[in-house]
Amino acid sequence: MQDSRQHLLVAEAAGSVIGTLTVIVIPNIGHGGCPWAIIENVVVEAPYRNAGIGTKLMESATKLCHDYGCYKVVLSSNLARQQSHAFYRRLGWQQTHIGFSIALSE
Repeated sequence: MQDSRQHLLVAEAAGSVIGTLTVIVIPNIGHGGCPWAIIENVVVEAPYRNAGIGTKLMESATKLCHDYGCYKVVLSSNLARQQSHAFYRRLGWQQTHIGFSIALSE
C-alpha cells in the first residue's frame, strides 16, 4: 500500500466488491524514460459479467496509465481463458507477444 506505483481498482455494488484489477507502473530507462504498466488480477464476479463492469475497470486502468505517461500497457492471460481473450479483443487490445512464465513456488 505504500508503493505509489501500484493501484488496486475496485468495482462495488450494494456495498460488496464485485470486481478488481491491479495496475503496476514500471519505471523505465528506454523510450525516453517513459514508464510502462502491467494490468493484473482482472476479476469480475460471475453474476456481474457482461454488464460493463470489466469494461469500466479497464477504461479506468488505461486512463490511470495514460495519466502516468506510460508508453504502453501490457497484460497476460492464461491460454485457457478464451472468454477473457475475447473480452480484451473487444476492448481493442491486440495479442502482440508470446509470454513465458516459471513457477517459483508450488
